Amino acid sequence: MGDDVLSVRHWLFSLTGIQTENLSVPKDFKRPMWFVEEPFRIPEPRRADAYREKGTMNFVLMAKDIDQLTRLSLAVRQDLADRSWILPLYSPDKKQVGYLRECRFTMSKPDNLDRSFELKYTVYIPYTPVVYDPLEVIHRRYDESLRKGAKPHVSQTGARKTNL
Repeated sequence: MGDDVLSVRHWLFSLTGIQTENLSVPKDFKRPMWFVEEPFRIPEPRRADAYREKGTMNFVLMAKDIDQLTRLSLAVRQDLADRSWILPLYSPDKKQVGYLRECRFTMSKPDNLDRSFELKYTVYIPYTPVVYDPLEVIHRRYDESLRKGAKPHVSQTGARKTNL
């Protein structure tokens, strides 16, 4: 299975370069810091192609100053939009196993230099490996001679066309 917390922590760290924690706030932490809470997941009805769950996760940015708070809040929102609201989902051994799709998040009003975010998403883990491309499989299987009433194609030069 995928690890939502690891995936979101990796995304936040790679985007901002700020350390992420998934524990309760320690007494001697140094700003800036991200804190990511454990998600709440609800299984969805089974599908033939993938395992799906709805999830909700909260994370908190503890910034050094108001400028950093504003800049990073906008950067997180923009990066998620640039990724088409999809994040990779990693397993505990750091291999991609699926996606966090339909990611939507809401930002709370800043509380001093802290701002919390609520991320809602769909965990999507295909039953086939992630490298699977359904269009590639369809194009490889497609044979023109199987169309109704189709005859093998002969070119103008008389050479027979080969199908892959």
